[in-house]
Amino acid sequence: GQTLMVGLGTDATRNAAQGKVFWQSELGAGDYGSGFDRGGRIRPQVESMFCWESIRHGAKGLLFWQYRKEAHGSEMGAFGLTDYGGRPTELLDAVARVGRCLNDNAELFHSAQVTPAQVALLFSFNTYMADWAGHRNCQLSVDCLSGYYRMFWDENVPVDVVHEGFIPAGGLSRYRLIVLPNPVALADPLPELLREYVAGGGTVLSDPYLCAFNPDCSLASEVPGGGLAEVFGCRERDITSARNRTVVLHAGGRELPVSGSHFQAFWDATDGTEVLATYEDGRPAVLSNRFGVGRAIISGVNLGLSYSTRQGVGDDFVREGTDGSTGDARELVLDAARQAGMRFDVSTPPDVRASLLSAPDGRHVLIAINMADGQREGGVRLSGVRVSQAQSLLDDGQAVEVHSGLVPLQFGPYESKVLVVR
Repeated sequence: GQTLMVGLGTDATRNAAQGKVFWQSELGAGDYGSGFDRGGRIRPQVESMFCWESIRHGAKGLLFWQYRKEAHGSEMGAFGLTDYGGRPTELLDAVARVGRCLNDNAELFHSAQVTPAQVALLFSFNTYMADWAGHRNCQLSVDCLSGYYRMFWDENVPVDVVHEGFIPAGGLSRYRLIVLPNPVALADPLPELLREYVAGGGTVLSDPYLCAFNPDCSLASEVPGGGLAEVFGCRERDITSARNRTVVLHAGGRELPVSGSHFQAFWDATDGTEVLATYEDGRPAVLSNRFGVGRAIISGVNLGLSYSTRQGVGDDFVREGTDGSTGDARELVLDAARQAGMRFDVSTPPDVRASLLSAPDGRHVLIAINMADGQREGGVRLSGVRVSQAQSLLDDGQAVEVHSGLVPLQFGPYESKVLVVR
């Protein structure tokens, strides 16, 4: 779960940088605890995994908190790559190996860029402020976002995290799918931009309670608000809590139990709106509406939230109850992605996550990470690029045979592989 959140935090920062070079500026040193409450050192392979997870999502450098153990304050004795006297530890050796690889191949890593994302997750600062006002924290909004992110992270799909106040140059049309996690108070002009995006051929997938608050956080006169009821082809009839219970969705002959949702909404659909899933009593749960030449999908339950590990970025934000996520909701989300024309260009064995960084000279960097505490083998299949040869950047330049786009690899527990492919 923490590696997932490193990826999410890095992707969010990459998008906030808007094309500028950025570094991972406070990566944990793997020596956890705080003063009298010590957690011990993580394994060096896990520390390396955090490093390469940062690099594969676009970071161009790594800074750690911190080199020496903290000498003062409530965190003294913790968060160091060295021991008490400043001598090397296995964690320092691990990050030094990462650093040597980056520096020995500096030109390649500097020029190689993250594959352009086909899917965007919306970050609504206005919604986070409404969430804070209601709960004195933003955990609901964070978890809704991280759950959707995890669905695509599991499938090795690059993701952008787009801030509602900083829409990228060229607008939203670059994306095949835009996901709205817990979008209760979208700021202007985003509702109108979403309307234009769908009318022009894009696909939007939204959680319930869409624009229930106006941009000034007063209550909307209908839900979906912001003029989006027409786009989504429905209006909310009623809404209730779904916390601490399972909502079963019926979709295409499948039963999909969804646990962990915050809301359960009920809809009045307009003529022509398609029902993608129903509740057990037959009432519509997930709706799809054609608007212009695009498609707007809205769910009555928080699909992303049901798949969230409910963690923060960093050990100081870890919360209880992080193991209750369910995977059934992701089938609906991935179905929507495929129907929107999204490609799944990188496939991996179970527990392995991988991505490509591409350089202008035609070379690519393949970073593959085993997230499991056990050996894994198989291969990383690359269907988005034609690959004829691969060479390890970590194992003394060892060549790897490539067959029909399949890069065969064997992983030790939590091992990272870094290869240049041509």
